[in-house]
Amino acid sequence: MKFNIQGLTRRILLSVVVVISACGGANEPSTLIPTPVKHAATVTGTSGIVVHVYQALYGMAPSNAMLISYTAQATTDASAFAQTLESNFRNTSHAVLAKQVLDNLGVTATTVPAINATGQSEYALLLDAVTQIFSAFPTMRGQVILNMTNLLEGLESDATYGPAAVAYNTQAAANFAYSADSVNSGPQAVNASGYVPPVRGWTYTDDDVNLGIAGVSPGSILLPDGDVRLYVTSTNGLGVYRSSDGLHFTKEATLFIPGTDYTVIRRSDGKYYAYFRQSTGGVNGVYVRTSSDGLNWSAATPTGISGPYISVPSAKVLLDGRVRLVYPDSVGGGPRDPGIKSAISNDGMTFQVEPGTRLAQGPNGNQHGPSNPFFADPEMVLTSNGDWLILLAVPPESGHATIYYAASPDGLTWTPNTTAPLIDNGAGTSVFDPTAVPLGDGSYRIYYAADVASSPGQYFLRSGVMRPK
Repeated sequence: MKFNIQGLTRRILLSVVVVISACGGANEPSTLIPTPVKHAATVTGTSGIVVHVYQALYGMAPSNAMLISYTAQATTDASAFAQTLESNFRNTSHAVLAKQVLDNLGVTATTVPAINATGQSEYALLLDAVTQIFSAFPTMRGQVILNMTNLLEGLESDATYGPAAVAYNTQAAANFAYSADSVNSGPQAVNASGYVPPVRGWTYTDDDVNLGIAGVSPGSILLPDGDVRLYVTSTNGLGVYRSSDGLHFTKEATLFIPGTDYTVIRRSDGKYYAYFRQSTGGVNGVYVRTSSDGLNWSAATPTGISGPYISVPSAKVLLDGRVRLVYPDSVGGGPRDPGIKSAISNDGMTFQVEPGTRLAQGPNGNQHGPSNPFFADPEMVLTSNGDWLILLAVPPESGHATIYYAASPDGLTWTPNTTAPLIDNGAGTSVFDPTAVPLGDGSYRIYYAADVASSPGQYFLRSGVMRPK
């Protein structure tokens, strides 16, 4: 079949053809080979694949339940996921589906008005080319659509397709924000200006379960199989605990490695990254180790974050794959000026401090309390509705530490909720060092350290569930 294409239209189509040829050319193989994909900075990873393909076929955002289910499918095989979703349109003609997909991607005669050197419309050429390739490879239309979304999102700087790519990426970001919100139970056409999640507070219910773990500064991570792993600092090494239900733990290992206050993430490359505090020459710094299994760790490497007052760090992977750290530090240069700062990294190893202060203490020096918060022990959470939370230990005037939270729309500008603590175990018991794992329904299990006035110097872990109101 001869394709009537020119210029950028040829480049787009040839990129699609190359992938199909690698799968066996015009013989239409029965087994699809997953292809490398990339996404706009605002929508990355496997969830980005889901949002992009669903948008291309349906012109809207999937529900939260669909996003979760489809992401699991696409994680196994992105190409097979795209093929399965396209199969719902098997009775739609090639010409109709080609027009439908381009419309849903925002590629129209209006957004692509360019005319080539021979007087032909670039949009008309692309529409004809997509129709022809659907006809040439009718059992691989899902793969073609997947490739088209991956190509379009990277064309923002292109003279011909730039405006369409910008509009497409903006729409995809709005769709993802909608789909990531656990309250959205149905597909929805979302305004491209952005989805604004409802404002909601949080409640906490204690599990009232003896976890049987002594120590402080727990770092939690949800493993690929759904198990919860905790890294707990103690006087006898770093304890590693694992649980299938989040409540009953078995000790996996005791690691005798330098450093305290471990926070652990797992990036898209499958590698684990542990960030922790370590003092060298009297100066505190945040260091990093890497591991393929979360149990056997590399030597410590400095992240570039150091200072005499740096304390417990918390790390999270952003939607664009970067890693953000938040950590307590002096915001005024002295020990009486505590606050929360942040740093960002592209590779998870070397960090740059972000300008400004995420949270600072109140105006009355080193006095503590809800009216003058002295923030410590931050735990950063990217919630299922697209908001950010930081859980914080706040030692109030009453003499026992409690846990509050601060909220943010972007992870940079924070508003603390100091009207009442999220977790308060009463006079004589301090709670601190919170860490959180998602439960999949918009709620989170919080693990934290606690002590009792009757047993000074003894610390143990407790847990409970934080839910949106």
